[in-house]
Amino acid sequence: MCHSSKDKPFVRKVAEFLKKAGYKIWLDEAEIHIGESLMEKIGNAIDETDFFAIVLSKASVRSEWVKKELQAAMQKELKEKRVMVLPLLCEPLDLKEIPPFLRDKKYADFTAQDRFNEVFKEFLKALDYHSGTGEPETNKSPRSAGESNNRKEEHYADDKV
Repeated sequence: MCHSSKDKPFVRKVAEFLKKAGYKIWLDEAEIHIGESLMEKIGNAIDETDFFAIVLSKASVRSEWVKKELQAAMQKELKEKRVMVLPLLCEPLDLKEIPPFLRDKKYADFTAQDRFNEVFKEFLKALDYHSGTGEPETNKSPRSAGESNNRKEEHYADDKV
């Protein structure tokens, strides 16, 4: 998940829900160790992933790292001619603050705390729709995802956040 370090609490929450639903998530804090190349590890993760979730916030849209990661993911999306970049809005932004290549994409709007579970279910549906498998892709590369079964989705809809 691409994000600013200032968005870590939100990112960890989404990652935890995805893990509980059976998805494999790639997060820098878990995958990059002291002494390793940030650019190499992040670049490899983008190359190997099926989906690229980008967290949109005031901090992330200003981050040079986030811009570079987004650029690489958008190039992959264009090359492969399929949806892979999935925007997650975690705080309100003006349209002009959103990166130009994301402005026409529908995003998962997590700005209302009381709607987290509902929006998360929609995010799971989008992962399923774009993967075309109908099943969790737990054996895929980092950041891969598919749909959880209905029982798991209902579980998340009932979770207290």
